[in-house]
Amino acid sequence: MKKTKTFSIDPEVYKRLKAYAAYQAVTIGDAIKILLDTQDIPCVRPGPGYAEWLINLIKIGEQQGEEAAMQHLKDHPYVEADNG
Repeated sequence: MKKTKTFSIDPEVYKRLKAYAAYQAVTIGDAIKILLDTQDIPCVRPGPGYAEWLINLIKIGEQQGEEAAMQHLKDHPYVEADNG
């Protein structure tokens, strides 16, 4: 498997994820897939303004860091415009 992206993770979350992977007898990557596949994660359909919203979020992450970007995401989630 080719590694395509790295990310930081809270050490406590990593310990729990590692334990879950061991319990399932799978790799950490497979454990993440299992957890994602068993969750009802809403999918936002990109609409008008999505690209601008996403670019702004990326800029915040680059300029102010991941924590600031995550806070901005919580405070200002993308909401699909009502085209009706």
